[in-house]
Amino acid sequence: MKLRTFWILNLMKKYLDNFYFNLSLSLIWILFSTYLFFLKVDTFEYSSLPFNDKYVHFTIFFVMTYLLLRTLRVSNFNYNFRSKIILLLSLLVFSFLIEYFQNLTNYRSFELNDIFFNILGIFVCYFVKIK
Repeated sequence: MKLRTFWILNLMKKYLDNFYFNLSLSLIWILFSTYLFFLKVDTFEYSSLPFNDKYVHFTIFFVMTYLLLRTLRVSNFNYNFRSKIILLLSLLVFSFLIEYFQNLTNYRSFELNDIFFNILGIFVCYFVKIK
């Protein structure tokens, strides 16, 4: 039993340390989150909790930041302060672009609170994940 568990843990570590695996997870998450941001949702169904969709914004950008920082760490690029700042600035731009393009649809709108929670998710993950 121990040998089998050890083998599974080694296999998981191998995949988690693989750049292409992390890059694939990151890209899948970005595509999935973009889909969610443009999904037509009936707001009356989810209006029972205050700031309900803000938790979703926070979580999506928290996970996105984590996956991209992990991908950067296992890549051949220098995992230094400069590369992390470039990544964070790219995520901030992505956050603004998502909100801007939502405003161009008939069923979504531009909200500063969404941007705030996107940015909060990015920075909370960055300061939790820093190594």
